[in-house]
Amino acid sequence: MPDIQYNSDNLRLEIDRDVPIARFYIARPEKLNAITLAMRREIVHFFDLIEQDERIRVVVLRGAPQGKGFSAGGDIPGFLGVPVAQLANLAYSMSSPERCTKPVIAAIDGHCYGGGLELALSCDFRIATPNSQFAFPEIRSGRCPAAAARNARYDSWALAAPAQWCRPAGRSTLNRPNAGASSPGSILRSDSMKKLTRSPSTCAGFHQSL
Repeated sequence: MPDIQYNSDNLRLEIDRDVPIARFYIARPEKLNAITLAMRREIVHFFDLIEQDERIRVVVLRGAPQGKGFSAGGDIPGFLGVPVAQLANLAYSMSSPERCTKPVIAAIDGHCYGGGLELALSCDFRIATPNSQFAFPEIRSGRCPAAAARNARYDSWALAAPAQWCRPAGRSTLNRPNAGASSPGSILRSDSMKKLTRSPSTCAGFHQSL
């Protein structure tokens, strides 16, 4: 039975009383779980707490059950007017799962865009339902995803057709698309992720058990 141990306005961490599992929820459903600058700082803090809590041996990161997806990405309007120096460390917060010494599983259902996808890529494992969608919309405006761009998992993760837009060379590189390839920043459904799962029905069942 879960017991809420750590809570903020838009994040919630539940630790199971019977097994050493922590469920970390992004809980801002009214904004499609868009991640604000304050939430980014809290994510770092929460993972510090996870690291120190000996009751936790594995973490499941997901969108709040009442929401419509994992995360719509960064809360872009909240970035306006913020000093550039503060924006320079955006990647640090989104790579918090990567620095965690305990296994972190991203349980994805619905939209997983931008910063939300960066956060998922920083996890050790990603489990997605057939209803899931993935995208880096910032590519359309000429911006490179912050955390994922320097994450080795970004190069090794299958992105189906838009994989022609990147190459595994230590960092992601935009190339000219081949004929018929999806455009950069386009939305991918989980059934296009060739390495994500061999059985969408099995994946969905396992997702529900997390």
